[in-house]
Amino acid sequence: MSVDSRFSPPPPPHTHTVRNPYTRDTFLCGALENSIILMQWYEPLQKFLLLKQFSLTLPNPLRIFELLVFPGEEYPQVCLGVRGPSQHTCTLQFQTVKLCSSGTLIHHSCPGTHWPWGAAR
Repeated sequence: MSVDSRFSPPPPPHTHTVRNPYTRDTFLCGALENSIILMQWYEPLQKFLLLKQFSLTLPNPLRIFELLVFPGEEYPQVCLGVRGPSQHTCTLQFQTVKLCSSGTLIHHSCPGTHWPWGAAR
């Protein structure tokens, strides 16, 4: 059996779930080819409901796709990359997309936590 090199299988889907410990809401986020979808668990129906779909160009290949929860924020942030540390610091830079309730995307880097390498956290 031979494989036709013109056709390649689609990349694996990138999905992630997270529970916000501050609000107790559970979110499911998925990366599609040119968008991110955000869903929220709706207990009475026992399923996830679509909250928002954000159009954006994602890195290719998409190596990191994680959800980050911060106190006081309605929705999780999506981490698409991490940079650092530099030679002079042990601080990491997380490249995140903030999913705003207004439906707009805010791209920003938030500084990571400073810790000595080798220390368990």
